[in-house]
Amino acid sequence: MTIPTSTTTQNLDLGLYSRDSRCGNSSLQQLDSSAKNSHYELSSASSDQRNVPIIMQPAQGCTSELFQRPPACNTTVGCRVDFVELPQEMPPDTSPKEVDPGEYSECVQAVLHNLISRQESSSNQGLTMSTGASTVHDHATGSSSANTRSTDYLHQPISFSSTGGLSQKNVAEFHEMSGEQLLAICAMAIENNNAACAQQAVVELKRRSAVDGSSPSERVIAYFLKALLCRAGNMQLDPDQPMPLKPHNGTSHEVQWIERKFSINELTSFIDITPYYRFGYVAANGALLERFEGVERLHILDFSTTHCMQWPTFIDALADRIDGPPHVRLTVSSATPPRPLGLDSSYEVLGSRLTAFANSKKVPFEFHILTQPLETLRVSDIGLRDGEALGVNCAFRLHYLADESAGPEFAANSCCPRDRFLQLIHSLNPAIVTLYEEDCDTTSLDLFCRLKLSFNYEWMPFDILATYPEHVSKHHRLEQEREVGQKIENIVACEGLSRIERLESKQQWYQRLHRLHFRALPVSEDVVAELKKMVADHAAGWGMKWEKLVDDTAVMLSWKGNSLVFASTWVPSSCSF
Repeated sequence: MTIPTSTTTQNLDLGLYSRDSRCGNSSLQQLDSSAKNSHYELSSASSDQRNVPIIMQPAQGCTSELFQRPPACNTTVGCRVDFVELPQEMPPDTSPKEVDPGEYSECVQAVLHNLISRQESSSNQGLTMSTGASTVHDHATGSSSANTRSTDYLHQPISFSSTGGLSQKNVAEFHEMSGEQLLAICAMAIENNNAACAQQAVVELKRRSAVDGSSPSERVIAYFLKALLCRAGNMQLDPDQPMPLKPHNGTSHEVQWIERKFSINELTSFIDITPYYRFGYVAANGALLERFEGVERLHILDFSTTHCMQWPTFIDALADRIDGPPHVRLTVSSATPPRPLGLDSSYEVLGSRLTAFANSKKVPFEFHILTQPLETLRVSDIGLRDGEALGVNCAFRLHYLADESAGPEFAANSCCPRDRFLQLIHSLNPAIVTLYEEDCDTTSLDLFCRLKLSFNYEWMPFDILATYPEHVSKHHRLEQEREVGQKIENIVACEGLSRIERLESKQQWYQRLHRLHFRALPVSEDVVAELKKMVADHAAGWGMKWEKLVDDTAVMLSWKGNSLVFASTWVPSSCSF
């Protein structure tokens, strides 16, 4: 059986897409012996090569003219963000009070001891702030340096000048800290309402960051700093203002989402630049085609955020089936959160174009739209039919459903929206469920833990964007970085239901699905071979991991050796397949 590669798309008169002739169905290559092991990795750059410059070129087999037509951007981005600008609304009591520097010394020391205790109890990955000499690795630049003074600083009393500010000795030690350490100290100081320590960390972070900086490290630090200052709310962190500073008023920050609207051609061009989306398309389409082999009528529920971009190659592959194409019914959810990619065409337009494309391939096709929010979706909304095999596709969508950490009302008895939706899917008794998600945990209620894990993940988009081809304009890169920055702001600054970016790691998703009585299916060697070939078409830095977890398998797309996204396939545990 041939697994279709998700290929560059074009807008044709007959339909929405067509394959490039060089990207047609090809014979599957046999896996080499290493691919048959329990763990297989294909990568052209190891994890210690983050500082190696990489210039990305269009993937082989993709239409080159699409890469000469970067998406148009209508929203301008300023050259620099003034991070000390504060919300206008202040607490009622704004009168200055006299400051005793000794009181702040005890407060700052308590913050730093708290930071040490949290770090010592956390995992070894991420920020390195051990009690002895340490090596600090800057993920965004790839640089590593021995750092003993910053760790010593965490155990020493903080001294203050006569005006209540940090002494010159402590200021100098701030200069020697890594960006990760400064962000962590700033976060802990904000959480403990410690103005003096937070202010000095902000001063140093501003010195080494800018949203339009020359390095990815400068830019990612700038957006994390902005997120921390948004979280601080009414806590005045401008060092030019008098202390004491006002505490956070307890209300959750709200991100002002700015959605960029792509045209169909712009979106397909954007998707083709990297394997980030196409990896999930190939994995899901390959699993669906294998599961539905020989089926005459199939129904696919699509809960994703990329506006049907994966389905043309799926339809094309069905048209090539030896026993003839089946009848296909595609039901797409139009209820999307504000974060994902926007499209300037309606789902009605997408449906009519996909229908025309399927007709041109002689594939019987129906297109339906689900408008109900996922949180309130019912079985009766879906319109199941007898005689149809059901497949469910979930890509970058489920992590927007609130999990247990969203509030105490969701913490017990599997009553969170994420579990309820998966229970609904289980009740449909689908023949297959495909899941494609980011491999990161941002669900912790602890800000320090959330900051650490998200920083160790979100440096990758900035690093990837720095490798875009020269014809992709700086303005286009800044727009994409701003969108990642909004995601960072939501993860760091927001709480409760305002925090919609609730990513879970691969391990967490596996635990959740097992608990809800799903069983993972192995990824076939044919699908792995096609993924391997697709990743190899892209520039150095991209890699693939194939992991076997007891009876489960997962395939992961990596950047410089670090897991970025994962793809998996599931069925209800009662399924005999």
